[in-house]
Amino acid sequence: MSLVPNLPPSLKPIQDFLVKAKQFEKVDPVVSHFCKVYALEKGLQVRDKNDKSTIEFLMPMMDELEKNKAEYGKVENPKMQVELCALKVFQKADDAYYGGKADLSTVKAFRAANTLMDVCRQWGDLESDIQEKYLYAKVKAAEIFKAHQEGRVAMPPQPEEIEEIPMAPPPADEDDGPPPPPPDYPPPPDMVDPPSAPDAGADDLAMHFPPPPSSMPPPPSDLPDLPSVPPSVPPSAPPPVNSGSPPPVVAMPVAPAPAPAPAAVPRAAVPSYGASKTRSQISTNDMVLAEKNTKFALSALQFDDVDEAVKNLKSALKLLTQ
Repeated sequence: MSLVPNLPPSLKPIQDFLVKAKQFEKVDPVVSHFCKVYALEKGLQVRDKNDKSTIEFLMPMMDELEKNKAEYGKVENPKMQVELCALKVFQKADDAYYGGKADLSTVKAFRAANTLMDVCRQWGDLESDIQEKYLYAKVKAAEIFKAHQEGRVAMPPQPEEIEEIPMAPPPADEDDGPPPPPPDYPPPPDMVDPPSAPDAGADDLAMHFPPPPSSMPPPPSDLPDLPSVPPSVPPSAPPPVNSGSPPPVVAMPVAPAPAPAPAAVPRAAVPSYGASKTRSQISTNDMVLAEKNTKFALSALQFDDVDEAVKNLKSALKLLTQ
């Protein structure tokens, strides 16, 4: 018996999409609308062209969809809305399965999630994570249905025991004694202390740096008059002493100036989030909202809206952490 009245035999592949459209007509009109859109696309592909009843069945659907399109206007990101609805149904079924309460209603929920994920194919291939959930839901629906027919409850697999990884043994020579001292390599040239000047006696210092005379002797009478000192020379500066040859200059080492310490750069404040919750601590509603915020963040990045992306990611983290 067909769940859709007057459904031609060649259009049976679109039956599930029409059933879901009817179920979501009041709950979520947008999801219902796009279930019908996908049903129409598939119907035009699979219909028997020699059967006039197929086009008679599809034509009223076309008129209804055109009317709904004018009523809803441009729907913002319809793919995300249908995906979120599918994930919510999927999560409800998976929670029942892992809670040991899987029954025929769980089978229907997994199959409904499959149908809604199929509807998303009208926008292209399914993303990898949605494709994995699609296959998982199909397998679990068949597994739970088989268990119900056998009079038992399908139970989730038990977590496998984690094998303890042996620690690597310490090296054989680790306990033989203290480690050998590092090799005595010569330090680099720039780390060697500069040679200090040899100790100089009082006589040598006097020879190299003669003290200024306390008083100038009177010039001999037979020497010509010396020119007067220009005003630019300070009167207190002693006149140079001509000793015949300039005294040797001792090169004193100059210690290099220490490099300035780099200025401390203040670290940006990082928001602190608690430890992540376990799967059992996250409600179905919080899980769906976290996935929704994450997808909104990705959508915002496509429009270069960084502030909106950060806001949605923070909201998702708060739902998944303690």
